Amino acid sequence: MTVIFITGVYISLYKENIFLFLIAIFTYYAACLAYRALRLKQLNISQKPKFIDWALDITAGITFIGMIVFAIYYYFNSATSNFIIPLVFGIMGVLGVYKNIKRLIEKPKATMLWLKVHIGNMCGSYIGAITAFVVNQSEHIPLPQLVLWLGPTLIIVPIIISETRKVKSAPIET
Repeated sequence: MTVIFITGVYISLYKENIFLFLIAIFTYYAACLAYRALRLKQLNISQKPKFIDWALDITAGITFIGMIVFAIYYYFNSATSNFIIPLVFGIMGVLGVYKNIKRLIEKPKATMLWLKVHIGNMCGSYIGAITAFVVNQSEHIPLPQLVLWLGPTLIIVPIIISETRKVKSAPIET
C-alpha cells in the first residue's frame, strides 16, 4: 500500500489532480489504521496511543475536511454533479477520524475491537485501491462516473459490516 500511495501521490501531482491526491491519502490512512490496530491490541487495558496514531488522525482529518471544502467549491463553481464524490468521501473520512479519535481517547469497552478496526480499515483501503483502478480505467468501462466512484464502496461496505459482526467481542469488566 505504501508503493501504491507514493505512486498515487506522484500521478496526482503530475496530472495536477488534487482529488486523486486526496483519495491516495484516504486509502493510505485506512491501511495505516489497520496496521496500527494490530499494534494497539492492549488499548482496552493499559496501552496508550503513540505520536504516530495522533499524527495519522490529524493529517487525515485535515485531508477529509479538504475534500468537503473541495466539494463545496465544485458545487458553487461547476455545472456538473462532481461535488458528490468528494463530499461522500470527505464525510465518510471525517466520521472515521472522529470514531478513531474517540477510540484512542476512551478505552475500548469490549475485547477484540482491534480486530474489527483492522478488518474494517483493511477493507476500506481495498475500496480505495479498487476505486482508483476502476476510475483510471473508466474509458474501458461503460458505466457512469458516479457508479465507478461509489460502486466499490456500495458493494464492499456491507461485506465489512457482515465480517466485523462475526467477530465475537466480550464486554470488559472494570
